[in-house]
Amino acid sequence: MSYFTLSLPAYCCPSTISSISNFENELWDSPPGTGKTTVVVEIIQRAISLGWRLLVSAPSNTAVDNILEKLIVVTMDQEEGQNF
Repeated sequence: MSYFTLSLPAYCCPSTISSISNFENELWDSPPGTGKTTVVVEIIQRAISLGWRLLVSAPSNTAVDNILEKLIVVTMDQEEGQNF
């Protein structure tokens, strides 16, 4: 399985990422800095690649901002890599 985000945390197993295609719900509760945002960005990118429309929510505006910022950075990095 190939990943959009190359720096996925160790706990992010393929079954977590593949849950998107099975319409399963996932709940992660872990301390800050453990890679939750990275996993969410990976799932968002997979959903977009499948042509899905998404509504992303989080417990705080800051959390949504962090997801959006990381998604923008990852997308820009991928676009730069395609120019070579």
